[in-house]
Amino acid sequence: MHQFFTDNPVLSQKMKSVLAKKAKIVLTSHQNPDGDAFGSGLSLWNLFRQMGHEVYFISPTDHPDFLSWMPGADSVINFESEQKDLALGLISSSDLIFCLDFSALNRIKEMADPVKNSNAIKVLIDHHQEPEFFTEFVYWDQTSAATCQLIYNLIQKLELSPFLNKEVAECLYTGILTDTGSFRFDATSPEIHKIAGELLAMGVEPNAVQRRLFDSNTFDRLRFLGFSLGEKLVYLPEFRVAYFSFTKEELEKFNSKSG
Repeated sequence: MHQFFTDNPVLSQKMKSVLAKKAKIVLTSHQNPDGDAFGSGLSLWNLFRQMGHEVYFISPTDHPDFLSWMPGADSVINFESEQKDLALGLISSSDLIFCLDFSALNRIKEMADPVKNSNAIKVLIDHHQEPEFFTEFVYWDQTSAATCQLIYNLIQKLELSPFLNKEVAECLYTGILTDTGSFRFDATSPEIHKIAGELLAMGVEPNAVQRRLFDSNTFDRLRFLGFSLGEKLVYLPEFRVAYFSFTKEELEKFNSKSG
């Protein structure tokens, strides 16, 4: 199933008209962001800034260190930090809010009510099942492998491809790579490979992205992995289940953080 506002000529033209004028845009994605959440937000952050818009990416929670290399990651506002008041002001005064890679408002924690109550035009871009459809504009397809795949297609449909540079491409490729399991999951399609090829043609270095996402570890993370496997792993062969459980103190010992 899918729902694309671009299939409606009136809605499509309205969005083009809104984006043709300078606007204050807030982007947000789900709590504990992964590569597709950050790839979605930062791809549009880079794209809209090139277009001359005033753009802010607000994350409901902190993000993991392995995403910090992404273009624009140092500009992300953490709603759970001392920047909360700033974030609330930006949400209430924005012209557009893009809700990326989540289908229900409870996925953005304490940001849910501020986003819901904002007078801004709201846009949902997502691929998860059973969306709440709480926005005026919806670009949703549950068969898509990643939200970044949808954003790439939307960029084409809104004729914004002149702003699709290497930084935007790196963010989109990151989202596609993570949500396809490095192109292993069943949702990997000929279309997703074609899009990945187009992004590589813009200068994305696949080996560099792969290493930054999956081959970089802090010392604390390596110690935590060893502790987890050596002391906390519980295996129940009769149920074909393995699991871990950690105390708050154990997480703090290894400097674990949200994301």
